Amino acid sequence: MCRHAGCGVRGALPVNKKIIGYTTGVFDLFHVGHLNILRQAKARCDYLIVGVCTDELTHRLKGKWPVVPYEQRARIVEALRYVDEVVPETSADKLAAWERLGYDVLFKGGDAREKPAYKEFEKELAKHGAYIQYFPYTDGVSSSLFRVEKDGNMKVDKEKCMSLYLAFRYIGDPDVQFAPGIVHRDHQIFPYSKRRAVRSAEDIDRALREVLATVDLSKTGICLSAGMDSAILASYLPKGTKAYTARCVAASAIDETVQAHKYCELYGLEHVVVDVTWDDYVRSMDELA
Repeated sequence: MCRHAGCGVRGALPVNKKIIGYTTGVFDLFHVGHLNILRQAKARCDYLIVGVCTDELTHRLKGKWPVVPYEQRARIVEALRYVDEVVPETSADKLAAWERLGYDVLFKGGDAREKPAYKEFEKELAKHGAYIQYFPYTDGVSSSLFRVEKDGNMKVDKEKCMSLYLAFRYIGDPDVQFAPGIVHRDHQIFPYSKRRAVRSAEDIDRALREVLATVDLSKTGICLSAGMDSAILASYLPKGTKAYTARCVAASAIDETVQAHKYCELYGLEHVVVDVTWDDYVRSMDELA
């Protein structure tokens, strides 16, 4: 169910409802940290209401406009299976929200626990039989990596992004810390037991050939970007192999298909361009969650 303008209604509030949970957020540039909060919240209530901050409230609280407009942010959150209802959050007054929605538990990030305002708010909620449940934030993940400047252009915290990028690489030492809160052992994408040390181009070549020898290349395709990693791997594939490149159909999006097509011509691969729109992203949110 969604109470913001333009969205369809999923259904009325259940008559036999038990615990109603409530949480809020901007959810700008939706990431796994947002998903973790909503997953944990839904596991602790029967009916989860999510207040998505309007563009105006976001600007008033943070001094900047969100990158993604409210209507689209609300639809993304609404698409998640953990969410039962979405409402527009137009005020930071959580007690007013309780009077309007009658929730039993408010879910907040752990940093709110130490704020004097929330200590007082806990006492007020307790008078009505409600309480606050605090959750830890997901380390190293934040939409604050991005910001919108006065000129309307989006800027990126390049140092933080590069630190995350390095943390996801095949770095041997699990205790390497690239930036505060970003430690390699916390961001594994490949088991250490299956990694191998390489010290030269010959080592890389040998390792790739050994892995590819275990694969039926006649039934293999490749996701090909404009970067060097996938381009190198593509050079090992048989001619005629299909190489898929995603093209984001959005204003100011970087088009990697031109460079990827050059790789395909060089290696004799069949280039397939897959256009991805914002609507595709929104429709896939529930499946991805």
